[in-house]
Amino acid sequence: MKNFPEMKKIIRLAAAGCVALLCALPQSCADNEPIGIIGNIEGTVTDYETTQAIPGVMVDIVANASTTFAKQSRQTGNDGKFAFKDLEAGNYKLSFSRSGYLENNQDVNLIAGQTVSSDVRLTPVSFKVHNGMLVEYTGGGGNVVIPDNLGITSIGNNVFKYNTAITSVLIPAGVTSIGQGAFEGCHQLASVDLPNTLTSIGTYAFYNTALHSVVIPNGITTLESFTFYKSPLTSVTVSWRTPINLNNHVFVFGLSIGGGTLRVPTGTKATYQAANYWKNFGTIIEY
Repeated sequence: MKNFPEMKKIIRLAAAGCVALLCALPQSCADNEPIGIIGNIEGTVTDYETTQAIPGVMVDIVANASTTFAKQSRQTGNDGKFAFKDLEAGNYKLSFSRSGYLENNQDVNLIAGQTVSSDVRLTPVSFKVHNGMLVEYTGGGGNVVIPDNLGITSIGNNVFKYNTAITSVLIPAGVTSIGQGAFEGCHQLASVDLPNTLTSIGTYAFYNTALHSVVIPNGITTLESFTFYKSPLTSVTVSWRTPINLNNHVFVFGLSIGGGTLRVPTGTKATYQAANYWKNFGTIIEY
């Protein structure tokens, strides 16, 4: 039993080694919180039209599965940013709400040890949609971006008529028709982006605007009478290899046909020079 004190010393050293080993494992010795099973969710909330950051947006987060996780809320700062830190890995639902905007919800799968970015664009309530048709716009004008997340497939009659504050319009993919007089009398409208999904533009749709040039997508099969009538067009670009039939008043007056330039696909100039109405353009060039 002479060696008993020496043995106790060895046992104490071994115990200390075990403690050191435990603290070296992926676990906090201070609070026993496992490392590597948590993550973060953060992002920025911006305006769909202006792309500017939106402060004061309420961001609520709840777990999508049965759990003891309690609902948390954050509010975006002046920079539009929000963050939820040290969340357990799993599936979450985020809800974004603010007066003047449509509510937006997102599902987020948070993986352990990662930070997930959940940027969101909120749509102003200035767009009213009914059965896929944009029927009303009450926004402030300027550069108008029609949302691509509202299921809009058509722009109704007279929606933007006489809105003199609009300077440009971006029409999203998925829209197939523009109604009668939709942008009539928009005197400051100088730029419009038409999607390839568009098939028809109604009577007087762009009557008396500020458009100087227009690129007409290949998918359009119908341009009604007076579509661009009394707009100061000087250049029209088309992509049809076979000219479509047009009413004689599609471009008249706003575009003096004899002084206007028509841009057509390579190899089709002779076809357009022989086609009714199209042949009246003063200059026809290929691109």
